[in-house]
Amino acid sequence: MGRASDLWPWPDDEYDRHVSSVPVWLIAAHNLHTGFPQTAQSVAHGCLPFDPDAAAGAFYAGKSQKEIEGLHCTPTEGPEAFDTSERLHEAFDRLHGQPGAKRHRDNVINDAVFGTIAGMFDHQALRNLTALRHRFIAHAADERSRADMDLGPIGTTLGELEHAQKVVVQIAQLISSRPLYASSHAGIVPVPQFDIFAALDRPFVPTLAINDLHRFWNTHMEDRARWTHEPIQLIP
Repeated sequence: MGRASDLWPWPDDEYDRHVSSVPVWLIAAHNLHTGFPQTAQSVAHGCLPFDPDAAAGAFYAGKSQKEIEGLHCTPTEGPEAFDTSERLHEAFDRLHGQPGAKRHRDNVINDAVFGTIAGMFDHQALRNLTALRHRFIAHAADERSRADMDLGPIGTTLGELEHAQKVVVQIAQLISSRPLYASSHAGIVPVPQFDIFAALDRPFVPTLAINDLHRFWNTHMEDRARWTHEPIQLIP
């Protein structure tokens, strides 16, 4: 059994610093070399059937054509929820890397999925912020940490923070919507339940510029919402 660091692109002397930012389950899954989770765990939970075809056959058995045509919907949970089971199977097939292949209960997520996610943590924007945190914020500087630093790299810019935020948002979206098959975020910026520019025309901006601020805010929200819609190929 190898250590999780074998999977990451960071040198051994940087592994402990970076790994604190990686989800624990991602490390554990690769350390165990069993994948996470298995098909049965992803599909057949909450009493869902593992075999959607058999469940569909049992659900429709004994029903007349008229009864079938009169159905408004089919079960979405429990042992009769064959449509839900099929959707989960299709999602797991894509993570397994062999869509259409024979399904087994012990199929696991392809290693390339975890490699892709781990590689996203190595984005240069995150590396720069990590170095800044370690050397100037989270840890006291020492002779070694100061030796290869000059005044240039000290600090960051709003552009760099934006790049780092985009990577973090995409990692969270990817993990939530794909391996965990949980929530998918349509928007990133919370929608305020009030006028965020109310009364700003008094101390800060001219009244006529309030509309410009609204247009900027809408563009800002739409731009960040697109972050979650950029296609990311999990398995090369």
